[in-house]
Amino acid sequence: MLNEKFFELYKKAHLTLPRGTSFEPQLFGELIIKECAYIIGDAIAQGEPASTYVDKIKKHFGVEE
Repeated sequence: MLNEKFFELYKKAHLTLPRGTSFEPQLFGELIIKECAYIIGDAIAQGEPASTYVDKIKKHFGVEE
C-alpha cells in the first residue's frame, strides 16, 4: 500500500485554475523524480552503497513487492 508521501505528491500535482482543478501528470512525474533524487543524494552523502537505493525509494513511498 502506498504511503502518505505518494498522495501528498499527487495532491501537489493538482493545479487550481479559475474554473476548477486540473491534474498535471507531468508535474506529478517531476515531483516523484525529485523525491527519488533527494533520497539517492542523501544516501550518497551518508556513504551508503548503491545497492540500498532501490529499497530506500520503495520504503519512502510505501511500495511493497
